[in-house]
Amino acid sequence: MPLIPISDSTFITRHGAGTLPPPTQVRARAGADADNRRPRPVIFRDLGLVVKFGQDVTEIEAKTQQFVHKELQGTVPVPEVYGWEVDIKRGETYIYMALVAGNTLAAEWGNMTQKHKEVLCNQLRTMWWAWRHLQHPHPQVTGHYIGTLTRQPVRDVHLVENGKTIGPLDGDAAVGTFNNRCEIDLPTASAETVFTHDDINVFNIMVAREATGPKVVAVLDWAQSGWYPEYWESCKAFSTRLHPNKFSTELMDDWMLWLPQVLTQPNKVQRDKFSVFVSRHI
Repeated sequence: MPLIPISDSTFITRHGAGTLPPPTQVRARAGADADNRRPRPVIFRDLGLVVKFGQDVTEIEAKTQQFVHKELQGTVPVPEVYGWEVDIKRGETYIYMALVAGNTLAAEWGNMTQKHKEVLCNQLRTMWWAWRHLQHPHPQVTGHYIGTLTRQPVRDVHLVENGKTIGPLDGDAAVGTFNNRCEIDLPTASAETVFTHDDINVFNIMVAREATGPKVVAVLDWAQSGWYPEYWESCKAFSTRLHPNKFSTELMDDWMLWLPQVLTQPNKVQRDKFSVFVSRHI
């Protein structure tokens, strides 16, 4: 599939689509890492460009990231998407996006003061509330929709890696059907669905140090995003623990203490039911 440029993006309007490096150039710069299923993104610093690519990268992710960037610009910082390309033979998708200056929250968390952590968590909570209010743009989608922006099955890693296809679902029975398919026994009488990032962790948040304190400069990785039951985001975030080799147990414990300032904490029944779901899908 040829390159699909975002014609009104800042990069394309300034430099033209022909300036974007082709997949062969991206793979060459990635070196041996290009053969991994999940290679590290490749940076073209002179172009102010990052290319995320691999077999697990999808066109859905590119479109979702573009959607959030457009709808929540000024509220949720998301790297602008310049275009994407699908290499059908290799089964890989290449997403071209803006390079953002900053460090991951994982790299900065241990150096932050209590006051800076409070400032940062307040920023993140505002962003979380903002994307939860995103409505699906298709006029025929109701307020009880479960699925991706492209009206396809949700892409939560627990489901995808276990071969479960759920969605798209719409209507009053959507949450109940979803919970039944996931074998999560929760009441659905008043259940709503909301847009969900679905992978909130310290590696997907980029921050910069400013004179007034830390600032969130990017929320990354919209690969699993879509509309899910309202409990899903919090339950998943509170049940996700990163490997100690990547983020120490001490720092992870501290992040979990602050997480209730970012997301509404799920109740015990929700957490317990979700934990059972996770245990069956790891």
